[in-house]
Amino acid sequence: HVEQDFSSQKLQHLEHVMENYTQWLQKIENYIVENMKSEMAQIQQNAVQNHTATMLEIGTSLLSQTAEQTRKLTDVETQVLNQTSRLEIQLLENSLSTYKL
Repeated sequence: HVEQDFSSQKLQHLEHVMENYTQWLQKIENYIVENMKSEMAQIQQNAVQNHTATMLEIGTSLLSQTAEQTRKLTDVETQVLNQTSRLEIQLLENSLSTYKL
């Protein structure tokens, strides 16, 4: 009978130890899950920031290219206007020469 009580106590002790282990495992699991959530949020935030920085770089590059193209177009426009003015002057000079004849 004493041996049976001892076995029963041992079993209860083992059950108690197992319950403690189970509780610790649950705490560890919760800790890991919470950390994973915050790490995933951080990773997502970093990805958004990197994407935003890349988009800003692309936007800046496009603005620079647009400004350069606009400058080139302005140069061409100036050349065309100068050429047109010279042609108008030549036409007027030719008209004057013809008129004098």
